[in-house]
Amino acid sequence: MKEIVLKLSEAENVLREWFEAGIAFNLIFGPLHFRKESGLVHLRKCLAKIPLALRPQYYDILEKAFSPRHNILDILFRNNYDYDSLMLRGQLYAYAECLTKNYPKMPLKLLLTAAATPHSVLEPKKIIHAYYKVRTELERNSRQKLNITIVDPTLIALCKLVSERQLTSNLVDIEYGNPQGKMTPFRIHSFDLFTNKYRRLSNEKFSLDQVHGHFISIAHKLALGRDPLNEVSHPLLKDKKYTQWAPILHALCRKHENSSQVEYYKKYSKKFPLKYKHEFDSNSINHQIEKLNKRYCSLFRFLKPSPENFSQNQRNALKTTPPEVMQKMIVYHMIMFYFSLIKNAAWYIKVRDFMISLKMSYPQDYASKLFAFSSGDECMDDTL
Repeated sequence: MKEIVLKLSEAENVLREWFEAGIAFNLIFGPLHFRKESGLVHLRKCLAKIPLALRPQYYDILEKAFSPRHNILDILFRNNYDYDSLMLRGQLYAYAECLTKNYPKMPLKLLLTAAATPHSVLEPKKIIHAYYKVRTELERNSRQKLNITIVDPTLIALCKLVSERQLTSNLVDIEYGNPQGKMTPFRIHSFDLFTNKYRRLSNEKFSLDQVHGHFISIAHKLALGRDPLNEVSHPLLKDKKYTQWAPILHALCRKHENSSQVEYYKKYSKKFPLKYKHEFDSNSINHQIEKLNKRYCSLFRFLKPSPENFSQNQRNALKTTPPEVMQKMIVYHMIMFYFSLIKNAAWYIKVRDFMISLKMSYPQDYASKLFAFSSGDECMDDTL
């Protein structure tokens, strides 16, 4: 992807989503000093020491290790290796385990992009530079009603971040089985979340909880072609015009580099167009830093949730829910999830058309025309 052409009427909304993703990327991976301590930079340095001829092999190993279908320990120590190789794998495992504790489940490519600091195309300073560049073009082209041509590598990387759903697509993976008649079995993978492997080791009984439900919901949205990230609370650019994005981007850069107001002004005030110099106002940037912290918390609760993230009242309500109601709720959610995976869309359309025709033909008692369980059935008389 060397260039992207945006219609002027759509450019602002598309760019808003791109820059929102760029902000989320940098909040998730943390500021510069944290990336050096979290295992990111160490992993990249460790890979750089591997001979060029062997790197593809280790990249393949690490890609599998960070895939939702696999477990890091199983992949990195699956076979017997010579002493040197085993030591290297031990280092890789230590860094990889550190990353899984510090970050949500991200693909290797994204981890290495974040580890490339300060040379990554997604660095906050490069995002700001790209912002002013495209903003100048928007202001110029709006007078002539021209389309916007994107060639900046940072903007193209932001586009891929959104179009490929790179921040959420690695959280879950769906494995389809062989079709059985009109049914296609599937299995959800999310780094052993849906297996009883570790519970078996600790003698705990496997049970579904709200964290599992949360990731089933993410799988559902991804299967529908939607990005679950769009539903995370406290978005920073929502309802803001492109001319209003600068303070939040400056705040992101200042937070990333852990620089004071004076240091930041001295470093960047001459690197961006002079007519935007007023956007370095420290008060507006300080206010945006507080919003960044809220957004960061929301992102982590969504991407790396724990049972404590869910409402206590909600958990209590689920505990008191009758078993038969709970079973119906689970079946309902799985049916809705399956509908989103159905490849034979025409069949589903026919079902909806049939229901519409049925309601039109029998407006008063169409429900009586549906199949019902017998009164002696455990599911009582729920209509289908």
